[in-house]
Amino acid sequence: EISLPLYEGERDPATHVVLRQPEVRLEAEHVLEQVRIVAGLGATLTEADGKIWIGHDHGVDVIGFDAGTGEIVAEDRIVLAGPMVALYPNRVGGGVTYVARFDGFGLIRPISVDAPPILTPGTVRGYWGPAAPIVVKPANAKSKGGK
Repeated sequence: EISLPLYEGERDPATHVVLRQPEVRLEAEHVLEQVRIVAGLGATLTEADGKIWIGHDHGVDVIGFDAGTGEIVAEDRIVLAGPMVALYPNRVGGGVTYVARFDGFGLIRPISVDAPPILTPGTVRGYWGPAAPIVVKPANAKSKGGK
């Protein structure tokens, strides 16, 4: 599991009491130092949908910013067989495309928990009734026109 001071502030290791609240530092030197630390852990990161997506050994973590409270929040964790090799923001539809060493590649497109399923008619066998039979004429069959 990845733990960065940039996101978590400082906690007492024994009691887990917050000693220093998380802070956002936008100085270029600080941000680049954090990127070097993440890269040193064998992770990859990208920005998509206004969030930071961090790929690591166990999948992908999504970090966002709550404008109402001014806090950085862990929004989601997607568990995959990593390590993640690369994350690419999708140009259409949101989310990211990932490449993982042991889990292949795929698309992560978060949806609301209460959103209806997204199905295209005919993509799920039996969902829109039985598939119509496919009839293939033999190569030497004559057409019905008699020619």
